[in-house]
Amino acid sequence: MFAPPSRAAVAKPPKPMVAVAIGGLGGTATVKWTPGMGGGAPTAYSVMAHEQNFGFTSLVTACASCRSAVLTGLINGRTYLFSVYAVNASGASAAATSTAVLPSSAPTIPQDVRVDGRANSLRVAWVPPVNEGAPLTGYRVSALDASGASVATVTACAACTSAIVGGLANGASYRASVVALNAIGSSPPATSAAGTPTAVPATVASVQAVPAPGGLTVSWSPDSAGATAPDRFLVQATAYDSFSQWYACATCTSLTMAPLPQGRTYDVKVFAHNSAGYGPGRSAGVVSGSGSCVGLSLCADVDTGTTTGPAVGRAQGLLLGYNASTNSTLLNGLHVNQWRVSLGSSAHLKAETMPGVSITGSLSDAWRSSATSGGKLQAPWANWPRYVSFVKQLVQQMKNQGRRVDYWDIQNEPLPTEFSAGPVPTAELWYEQYRVAYEAIKSVDPGAKIVGPSMTQMLWVGDANAPDAVDVPTFMNYADAHNLRFDAYSWHELGIGQAGYYDSPQRIVDDVQAFRTEVARHPNLGTPKVFINEVQPPNGFLVPGQVGGVLAALELSNVDQANSTCHQYATGPTIGMCDTGTLDGMLLDDQTTPRGIYWVRQQYATMTGDRLATLSSSPSLSVFATRPADGVYKVMVSRHASCVKAVNVYCNQTTTATPAAAPVTLKLRTGTDRSAVVDVRMVPVGVGAQPALNDVLDATTSTAGGLTSVTLPSVKDGDVYLLTVTVS
Repeated sequence: MFAPPSRAAVAKPPKPMVAVAIGGLGGTATVKWTPGMGGGAPTAYSVMAHEQNFGFTSLVTACASCRSAVLTGLINGRTYLFSVYAVNASGASAAATSTAVLPSSAPTIPQDVRVDGRANSLRVAWVPPVNEGAPLTGYRVSALDASGASVATVTACAACTSAIVGGLANGASYRASVVALNAIGSSPPATSAAGTPTAVPATVASVQAVPAPGGLTVSWSPDSAGATAPDRFLVQATAYDSFSQWYACATCTSLTMAPLPQGRTYDVKVFAHNSAGYGPGRSAGVVSGSGSCVGLSLCADVDTGTTTGPAVGRAQGLLLGYNASTNSTLLNGLHVNQWRVSLGSSAHLKAETMPGVSITGSLSDAWRSSATSGGKLQAPWANWPRYVSFVKQLVQQMKNQGRRVDYWDIQNEPLPTEFSAGPVPTAELWYEQYRVAYEAIKSVDPGAKIVGPSMTQMLWVGDANAPDAVDVPTFMNYADAHNLRFDAYSWHELGIGQAGYYDSPQRIVDDVQAFRTEVARHPNLGTPKVFINEVQPPNGFLVPGQVGGVLAALELSNVDQANSTCHQYATGPTIGMCDTGTLDGMLLDDQTTPRGIYWVRQQYATMTGDRLATLSSSPSLSVFATRPADGVYKVMVSRHASCVKAVNVYCNQTTTATPAAAPVTLKLRTGTDRSAVVDVRMVPVGVGAQPALNDVLDATTSTAGGLTSVTLPSVKDGDVYLLTVTVS
């Protein structure tokens, strides 16, 4: 008796002889083939589509007797190859491959057309068609009057997502029409809601400024005869060594700017703003309020009897910075309470084991790993269906695996250079990505918490140097219009490589105030938290004094979360901090030896209890003080100037003079009939090893008239002093 043949004895089917593909309309292609000769009989055919830059994109299965198949969901205007396989129980044949095919059609309709009024013009913005048809050749953008007639038309480039339509009448109402064009034809017109061209506001009628505790108070009278109402006011205060700018609401007529350096003469200027831009500014002069530090160039004032809220470790966060070799004792000493991670990384795994740590997961890091092929990273808008599918699958995967993600951070640093395949990023494409990802996350996990936009710096509307960058007011307008209630708004405080204000801790205070002013204009957005997702410009993030100043500013600003950053350097003693377990550069490359900045953050983590009211005499001196429950005060005094090569090997600015060491005086308002015992330790400036804190033996202390004065005789730029004060 013969045994029946096994399934493995069936021969594989032969390779199909011919495969031909024909591009269709609406993102489709029809693939035809001729069966091969010999071999086993096929039970089915598999047809795969390959996009030339990103490989396999879709698959269909056809019956054994089929000689054609239609593939859908392709991106019109992209080049595809198609492979046909004959399949049976023994496997698949070799592939028959078609020639290149370009699915084509006229464009589909542009999306989400929006308008903003400008002087005698409208700025029209849109999102490109989901399916572009044949490659776009441009757009036709028109302004329509109340009857629907076109009164002005401009053309825009194929990569454009905005245009200015001019020649319009201020105060009149117009809608915009946008038509996408390609070689085959034009899309249906997409129209906007009504918009109104408007002139910039007039100069405010008057400005007054007076000293106030810790700063100054500015008041103004709007120009009641102005043709257009403002939507906000900008107030700038400029001194010879200090600069600050704050925002006020549309109906506001006064603002107190604090904290500011004491005893400085400021030129204060107020500007009215609307959608068309800023009107001319009007100035007033004032000297900022002075405290106990009058006549002292470097002096800090701490009021031990006045608290300004709880010290809750707002900046005890990390970014990556961990692997199995990281010194666990030093990590524990930081009392980390938030960690921003790449999903599935060593940092993610570690954070999940630490009670009370809030985990923010980077969606864009995961997309980078998934969508890179041949050295090119695909833009989400190059294939929205693929991006949506990826986001949903990732969120579901985290849920299925029981992985903890407390906040989803959609896109880290939306920059023009982020993607190397797909249409060039524009602001409108970025905004659309946030919407698409937000809705995809919520479709899988309705309770998920979501963060955006995580810009490299706080950008404000009207930045002429970055016309396609994401800015906070426009982002909020977009979120409000699309009912996107982000749980936290985020940006990075990395400076812009410019000395002075832009690398100063004062910028953090100003940026957070600007954010809160703007979010107040959007009650539909609720009360989102403030996350500073990466902090410290590359010039100073290893300098203790800069770190101490940043921590003080974050506390003064009452942010909800902030985490350290890391930087990749091509020169200097340490390279590649972001990819090592150095706690974001707080440890040397051995991942166990502390730098000075470790001790600054470690001491900061111990400063709990009530936050005390503080003042400083100089923009280069920051102070943070707390009163724990045991009644022992802790004070951190940090000296920081702009980037100086002599004290910071990573400085990339051409600064020739190093600020000289100078005495710093600390004034403690301890009250009458009370004396203080002060212990002083320090973290000296430097980026190398710092195994422990240094004791300071030459500080002097005196008490008189309810003030305890502590003199630190020789404080260098970049030093941090840590004082423990016991009052009896």
